[in-house]
Amino acid sequence: MAFSATATKALSDLDTAKTGNMKYLPLIAILLLAAVGATYWHYRSLDPCDWMAMDSADRSGLPLPIVRARIAGEFLLKGITDPAPLDCVVEWWHLRQDNPPPSR
Repeated sequence: MAFSATATKALSDLDTAKTGNMKYLPLIAILLLAAVGATYWHYRSLDPCDWMAMDSADRSGLPLPIVRARIAGEFLLKGITDPAPLDCVVEWWHLRQDNPPPSR
């Protein structure tokens, strides 16, 4: 009888822990949706290669097609012929770290 009560208590605690963590799921979903929306609003794209090109064009003052060609050349020098989104995110992070955005 004692084992059954202990097992029931453990299952009850496990169920409470699951529902306790699940209450944050809507908040996390709303924050994620807000971050995606803000990124789309700023860049008008969800492609990290576009983010990198737009930020680089803003910093350099060069036209976007020239910046895109320069970025493609940099990827080619690294041996990347078709950059994946993760490649662009990493390079975009490096761009933002090395050259902070100008204050507006």
